[in-house]
Parts: sequence; C-alpha cells; structure tokens
Amino acid sequence: MINIAVLDDELKFIYDYENKIPEILKKNSIEGSLIIATNSTSKFIDTVKSNKVNVCILDIDLKSDITGMNIANQLRQEDYPCEIIFMTGHYEYIKEAFNVQAFNFIQKPGWDELERNILKLSNEDLKRISKKTVGIKCGFDVIFINFDTILCIEHVGTKTTIHTTTGRYDTYEGLEDLINRINDKRFIRCHRSVFININYLQKIDIKNREIMLTDGSQYKIGPKYYPVFQTWRDL
Repeated sequence: MINIAVLDDELKFIYDYENKIPEILKKNSIEGSLIIATNSTSKFIDTVKSNKVNVCILDIDLKSDITGMNIANQLRQEDYPCEIIFMTGHYEYIKEAFNVQAFNFIQKPGWDELERNILKLSNEDLKRISKKTVGIKCGFDVIFINFDTILCIEHVGTKTTIHTTTGRYDTYEGLEDLINRINDKRFIRCHRSVFININYLQKIDIKNREIMLTDGSQYKIGPKYYPVFQTWRDL
C-alpha cells in the first residue's frame, strides 16, 4: 500500500494534488491514498511521524525559514522509512537531493512524471520499504512502524505495546501473532510477555536477572530465557 503526504506552499498546487493523486492511484489500480496535502510544515511532520506515510512529496521553497530540503534532512536524520520526491521549480537544489537519498527530482508541474514515479514505487521500490516495516491496527488507524525504531514489544493485560524510539503504540493483536509477522532475528524473548530488539540492549544484570535497554527501560529475564542471556556474546 502506498500512502502519500504532500507539502507545498501554493494552495493551487495543493488543490491539484488532492485531485490528481487519487486519479493516478485509481487509474493504475494502485492500492493507497493521499493521507495529507498541506502548506503547514507542522501538520506535515506530525503526519509523517505518525508512521502512516511511506511516500513524501515536497516542494523546496515553502516561503518560510524552513525549506523542503530542511524537512527532508530531518526525516532522514530521524530515520523515517519513506521515499522522498521533490516536485519543485528550483532545479538548483538537485545536487542536495542526492544527499537525502531522494527518489526523484521533478520539475513543476510534472504530473506525468509524478505518475510514472508513483507507479514505479508501487511496483518495485515500495516493496523494499515494506520489508522494513510492520503495520499494526491502533484504534481506527493502521500505523506502519519501522523495525529499526522498535526498542521492545510487550504484552500487558489485553494489549500489546510496541515501544519505539519515537513513541509507543498499543494494539489488541496478540504478542505471538505480531512477532510471527515481524519474523526478524533481532527480536529475542527475555520474558514470556516481552521481546527486545538486541540492537538496543545496553546492559545485562546477571545477578538480578534483568536487562536494560538504551532508553533506560528495564525488564526481568524469565527463568526459561535466562540461559540465552548467560551466553549473551552469541546474540
């Protein structure tokens, strides 16, 4: 599924995006949607940070102190799993686009070129992104979470909570079912109700049978899983 967010300072282009992107998706039978088209940088960033978006279309000159290139740099620095397409009239920034690993740089208005890019993403490149993420149902939303950002996953009561570097997400999906869908060797069990991402493992307290993650959170090591952590060098 391809979920798109657009940031542009011109209301005319926002209106065009709101009409043309759904047309492109429908015409090419692409499963997906336009999540937001806005001239507000804060609304755009909040939407991307909600993990609902995997394709960002940005103008560069936003008629403010913040540019589209600034936004793209922020997304890359914070490791959000999305493709970036610049659609702009400022071709002088094309070299900088490579620094943020932009998928493409399109001269405005380039609707035919944008359609080709969206089609290519849906057929090929988006599969690469999807392998790094898992979609979970949170209320009425489906949130896409990058594996690399997951600290740990725990089941408490009737809910499974995914703790990430950017926040926490609750779902009613069972812990075992979620781990089976993730199917990644980075996640190991330390307790019957907790899986941790070993990339965020900071300390193993053998005496007290506890582990600490890089964010300072601590979890007990269950008796059944203790031998794994005794041989922690093999993790």
